[in-house]
Amino acid sequence: MDRLARNEALAKDFGTTIDAVQRQLTSIEQEETIMVNSRYQVNIRRSEANDPERPGLIHLSIKRRDKGVPGPEKYRDFMRIKDELVGPEYEGIEIYPARSREVDTSNQFHLWLIDDPTWRVPFGFNDGRKVVPPVPNSRSGARQAPFEAHHPQ
Repeated sequence: MDRLARNEALAKDFGTTIDAVQRQLTSIEQEETIMVNSRYQVNIRRSEANDPERPGLIHLSIKRRDKGVPGPEKYRDFMRIKDELVGPEYEGIEIYPARSREVDTSNQFHLWLIDDPTWRVPFGFNDGRKVVPPVPNSRSGARQAPFEAHHPQ
């Protein structure tokens, strides 16, 4: 009864159904790990491959702890999260899905990674790593944000 009362209260608080609350709680129970730092919470879930020809997936669900929207630091923060929690040679994708598959509920962001550090997305840049430090008074007018001390250059 306590669980039912809790689920009813959550459904009321979030304006949803008890079934939706139960699905969400079941989903959370499947999380492998939940990591928290001063700025972000990251829920990590691994999915085994159903087909021996395909590797498994790693899903990183990322949200700011203050419920805010990531600012211009998003790319570098998410790269650091991916590097530290999964590894620097894993590739991740943030999907901008068909509207029929869209989930946009709470400033939560999702990175999907193939669970194989040698796998590469079949599109994107292939000319090696290019990271350019800020150049004061660049003749082209291009501006690069300063790197934090921990950033690999």
